[in-house]
Amino acid sequence: MSDPKGMGPASASLADTVNDSPLEVGTSVLSELGFDERYETRYLLGEGGMGQVLVAKDRQIGRDIALKRMLETRRDGARFVREARIQGQLEHPAIVPVYDLGLDPQGDAWFTMKQVHGSTLADIIKRLRSGDATARTMYSRRRLLTAFSSVCLAIDFAHARGVVHRDLKPENVMLGGFGEVYVLDWGIAKILGATDPTLVDARAHSSASNGTSVGQIVGTIGYMAPEQLMGDIDRIGARTDVWALGAILFELLALDPLFPQRSLAESLIHAHDEVETRPSVRAPSEQIPPELDAICVAALARDPDHRLASARELSDTIERFLDGDRDAQRRRELAEDHLTRAETATARALANGPDAVDARRQAMQEVSRALALDPTNEQASDAMLQLLLSPPPEMPAEAREELHATTLEAVRTIGWAGGFGFLSMYLFLPMYLWMGVRDWTSVGLAVVAIALSAGMAFAQIRWPQHGRLLLRVMLATSALLIAALTRFAGPLVSAPILALVICVSFTLHPVGPRLPGILAFVVVGLVVPMVLEQLGVIARSYEFSAGGVRVIPHMVELRPTPTLITLSLMSVATAIAMTAYLSTVRETLRKAQEQLHLHSWNLRQLVPAKIQRAYQPRASRPSMAPPMSSAR
Repeated sequence: MSDPKGMGPASASLADTVNDSPLEVGTSVLSELGFDERYETRYLLGEGGMGQVLVAKDRQIGRDIALKRMLETRRDGARFVREARIQGQLEHPAIVPVYDLGLDPQGDAWFTMKQVHGSTLADIIKRLRSGDATARTMYSRRRLLTAFSSVCLAIDFAHARGVVHRDLKPENVMLGGFGEVYVLDWGIAKILGATDPTLVDARAHSSASNGTSVGQIVGTIGYMAPEQLMGDIDRIGARTDVWALGAILFELLALDPLFPQRSLAESLIHAHDEVETRPSVRAPSEQIPPELDAICVAALARDPDHRLASARELSDTIERFLDGDRDAQRRRELAEDHLTRAETATARALANGPDAVDARRQAMQEVSRALALDPTNEQASDAMLQLLLSPPPEMPAEAREELHATTLEAVRTIGWAGGFGFLSMYLFLPMYLWMGVRDWTSVGLAVVAIALSAGMAFAQIRWPQHGRLLLRVMLATSALLIAALTRFAGPLVSAPILALVICVSFTLHPVGPRLPGILAFVVVGLVVPMVLEQLGVIARSYEFSAGGVRVIPHMVELRPTPTLITLSLMSVATAIAMTAYLSTVRETLRKAQEQLHLHSWNLRQLVPAKIQRAYQPRASRPSMAPPMSSAR
């Protein structure tokens, strides 16, 4: 009943058809016309198992209609009339209305009905399967599911009036260009025990030839429910049509029939085979939601008792999905809006103009909103990834302030450790007294240098913002301390150990001076006393002979027992202090590394898995150094 030439006569205006055959005033013109006088057949529209459908002109009304007449080879008048009566009494927007029923001059039955225009689901699925871009645009999944829901309600209407279609398939469902949906071909419909009196005459007329008997199979292979295929007449009912609707739904989603085209014999052989009824398994590329999978499984249960109870229930489940899908569609549209704004802001951010920082902030916020609304949006994920992989060339003011605050806190913490570290050197004063003091000036200079260095360290706690200046002063006092300790056993014995500790400590300090400055002060503390000794300004600490070197102490007496104990304690204390300090630094770096990888992992969850896999080789590339945790 479709129009192969497009919209055809449906596009003509009513004025054209009304004025096409002017009627005379009076009642004689309305007298009953014969078949040949009233209907002018034009062209063949289609041909089915029982009859052919032609486009004809109804001269009485002045419109084109569809006229169905029996094929000469299939003269089953009772079944033909039964089809017309059933279809004519099922008055529903999705069921083509029947206009008239009668016999032509040759005695063959005919009936006329509305000529419908559109495409069958079979044609639409074929176009979609071939990748037709226009069809993909015209027939979105949401539109097809909405039409399918209307088909389910039309079938439920027929069931309520005691009629089972028995031949539901994509070829028998038509979609019009203005939202119309039609269920076609009621030729093998089965009448159940309906209580609606309007169907009594149809049943009475067809009782002699109801079209079914025990063991007889009617329908279309591939869309018949198991009980219909096996000829189990007693079990054929509303759920038989539900199974066929499930097969249509499967094909709509997977764009592939539930069953391959088989002969009747093959279908009977494989009737009890299990078949996968989830369309997502058949067509994974179509990204079919699990909710629709579940609906297909429920409608295609082999046992009718385990199937969805009615076509209305099937429609309701589709509508519930569509309600959620419409909400998801709105979220996707909002996500696209945010993504458009994000792309504009990203372009400004990557241009590094004067508003690059504000643009980057806006871009991150818009992309985040887009991903929150639609986590599967790959464009938003790509935009987020682009922003994350292209940081600003300069640190923004806010980040710099946060870094500054973190640095000040670290300066305060190190100030406590440095202050007490210097003060701990006073613990060796009793050892110096035990060894015997020779030069109180050197001892006093060391005591003052320790006090000044400790004072500078503690001052960082109170004034961390002046940490750089205080460190420079502390570096000078430390150089003075090194120089004083060169008088203990010369510039080559104990003073270099203290110089090493000071170099490492100042180098690792968060606001420490640059390395050249640190080395300059330390070298001054070690080298100046040695130069002064060589120039004779101060007494020398070493005398060289053919057999060795004689150390001449100037600060204290190097008595054997206290000297060994003091030097041993100094070595152990230095090792402990350096180990503790470097362990603290290592632990701090390890925690920072863990936090960095944790934040990196968190950020990667914003992008789809396939993009994560694309960047995984870089993320998992083995380091040249062992993991920080393995060093513990």
